[in-house]
Amino acid sequence: MKRWILLALLALTNHANAGETTWRERVEIFWKYFEKNAPAYRDAIIDGKNKLTMMDRMSQSMSMGGLARGWNLDRDKDKNVIRVMTSVPRDRADRILLAHWKARAPQLVGWEFQTHIPRRELKAWKDYEGVEYQPGDFRVSVAVRVAARKVDLRISHPKVESRQSVAFQMLSHVLQNSIGEHTFADYIATIEHAADPGDDSLALPDLRKQVEAILNEHQWPVATDIMTAWTVYEQLPDVSEGAARSDVVAGSTLDLKLIKNYAGDREIKGLGEFGATLAYVTLSHERFTAGKQAAQRSAMQDLLDAALMNASAGRVIGGAHGTKNAYIDLVFFDEAAGVPIVKKFLRESDVVPSATLRFFATARRDEAQVLKQSR
Repeated sequence: MKRWILLALLALTNHANAGETTWRERVEIFWKYFEKNAPAYRDAIIDGKNKLTMMDRMSQSMSMGGLARGWNLDRDKDKNVIRVMTSVPRDRADRILLAHWKARAPQLVGWEFQTHIPRRELKAWKDYEGVEYQPGDFRVSVAVRVAARKVDLRISHPKVESRQSVAFQMLSHVLQNSIGEHTFADYIATIEHAADPGDDSLALPDLRKQVEAILNEHQWPVATDIMTAWTVYEQLPDVSEGAARSDVVAGSTLDLKLIKNYAGDREIKGLGEFGATLAYVTLSHERFTAGKQAAQRSAMQDLLDAALMNASAGRVIGGAHGTKNAYIDLVFFDEAAGVPIVKKFLRESDVVPSATLRFFATARRDEAQVLKQSR
C-alpha cells in the first residue's frame, strides 16, 4: 500500500470568484470536477504514468478553501479501491463542513471517501534534515485538566533542544497519526518541549494507551462522526446578566467550544471564508407546553434539520432552552438558500409566535433578521 500526502491549497482553484461562492457551491463544483477527472486520476495512481503531474492537478482540484490541512490517498489493492481521506480539523465547525463534503460525494466505482486518516503504529521517522528518530527515545509527561476535558503533553529527547527544532515541529503530525486524529483534535491541548519531563514520564510508544485510559476513566467520548457527537450542557459559567442567551438553562450542541465562546463574548471568526454561516434562531416559547418545552424544541430541530439537509443548504447543530426563549443553532452551507427555508418552517409553526435570526461570528454579532412576528 502506497500513500501520497497532498497539501490543500488556500483557495478553491478553477473558479474566479472563489471568495464569493457558498460552501454548497464549492462542494458541488469540486465533486463535478472530480467525477469528470476520476478515471484519469485512477489511471495515474495505478499505472504510475505522469503520476506527479496528475497528483499535482488532483491536489489543486481538491482544494477546499484551506479547510483541509492535508489529503491522503490509500490504494487498497485487495479491494481494488482508492481511498481519498482528509485530515481531521481541530475546529468542530470545520468538521461539520467536511461532513457535508463527504455526504455529497458521488458513487464512483473504485473510490471511497472519508473525513479522517486512520491511526497508524509509531515507527522511526526522519526529519527534513535526514536525522532519524526512534519513538522509544522520546519521553512524555502527561497532565490532565478534567474540567476543561484536555490533556497537556511535555516531551523530551536527548537530541531535541527546543520546540523550534525541526524534529519537535514534526511531533504534532506524528502524535496525530499514532493517537488517532479525532482524539488528538478534541483532547490534546498543548505539546511543550521539556529538558526533563520528570520521573512520571513514559516512553512515546506508551502514550496512546495512556490517553485511552484517561478517556475511559473520565468517560470522554471519541467523536468519530461529528454529526452524532452531541454534548449536553447546562447553564454556562461567566455569563453576564442580560448578555445574549444568558437565560439558557440547558442545551445540546455539536460544538461546545462555539457555545462557550459566544457566551463568554470571545472572538468567533465564523465560517465566512468558506462560504458558510454559523447562526441561531431565538424562539419565543410562551406557547410551548409546560414541562415539554425541550421535547417540542427537539422535534422542531429534527424537522428543520431534514428540510435544510434536503436542500443542501445547512444543518441544525444544536439547541437550548432558557427561561425567556428557546434557541436552535444552525450552520448554513448557503445562507441565501437556507434562511428562506427556516423562515417558511417557522411561519408554518403554530407554537412559535415570533422568531429572530442572529449570528455567532463576532463581525456579525449586531445583525438580526426577524423571521416571524407576533400578530
